[in-house]
Amino acid sequence: MDISKPVGSEITSVDFGILTAKEIRNLSAKQITNPTVLDNLGHPVSGGLYDLALGAFLRNLCSTCGLDEKFCPGHQGHIELPVPCYNPLFFNQLYIYLRASCLFCHHFRLKSVEVHRYACKLRLLQYGLIDESYKLDEITLGSLNSSMYTDDEAIEDNEDEMDGEGSKQSKDISSTLLNELKSKRSEYVDMAIAKALSDGRTTERGSFTATVNDERKKLVHEFHKKLLSRGKCDNCGMFSPKFRKDGFTKIFETALNEKQITNNRVKGFIRQDMIKKQKQAKKLDGSNEASANDEESFDVGRNPTTRPKTGSTYILSTEVKNILDTVFRKEQCVYNIVFHS
Repeated sequence: MDISKPVGSEITSVDFGILTAKEIRNLSAKQITNPTVLDNLGHPVSGGLYDLALGAFLRNLCSTCGLDEKFCPGHQGHIELPVPCYNPLFFNQLYIYLRASCLFCHHFRLKSVEVHRYACKLRLLQYGLIDESYKLDEITLGSLNSSMYTDDEAIEDNEDEMDGEGSKQSKDISSTLLNELKSKRSEYVDMAIAKALSDGRTTERGSFTATVNDERKKLVHEFHKKLLSRGKCDNCGMFSPKFRKDGFTKIFETALNEKQITNNRVKGFIRQDMIKKQKQAKKLDGSNEASANDEESFDVGRNPTTRPKTGSTYILSTEVKNILDTVFRKEQCVYNIVFHS
């Protein structure tokens, strides 16, 4: 590498993103493994922060590019972390989605049909279709020739009644109606985007204006508020423990009360042990069976004696990572739209 020679290209745009672990390792010239920087004679120690592979030091030439300290631009190194660590820049978002996740079914605690509504509205806003985003709320079960439903809240109320009656046939009908509602919303979104593209009102990359960004921020804030409003999972009916944080380094799990424990015991679902799940996933060598049979492969019961009945318990960062990894896989479509990925 010689920075004195011009490059036959020019910069047309600048974009900021996050490098993956694989990309960092590929860009890295040296892995930092030694906490000592200099030896007794003041020379750089191999594997330390002043390793010559990272750049020239005093009269020593850079071992990566061979240039001296005047011309060497410096090179990237990396440190392998033994355990997952929280990134302070993303900790608040991590904390929100951890509290919004059900620890039993590993979906959002909010009803799936409501999550789908927010995903459709966010997708429309990606293309700058603000009016279409508001009109999406007009698509309800009432528009599907079902006079007994008028909005999504009516759906939830009706399903609660059906749970009490225990009518399997009624649940099947409700599930069919909800799937039909999702299909109609998705069809409306696809048609609206296709029409906007044909009319030239947006582009394939989307539309990014101040007004659209404001609408998107409001919608994401509303989505987060709705997610955190559910103490009980709307999908499986289980109570998940609450969490509290200590700065940007520690997360604690608070114990459930007796009423919540009784409800969970009646439902009969077993909470998976996410620490053991990671060990079993490694044994599968990353096979697709791990994701296809998620609930069946890792049906590991949690010993109730391991969690105190009162107070708070410190949660390992490894367990938090495994919980969010599972939720990310099941709610991937929503996360892709929320984070514009």
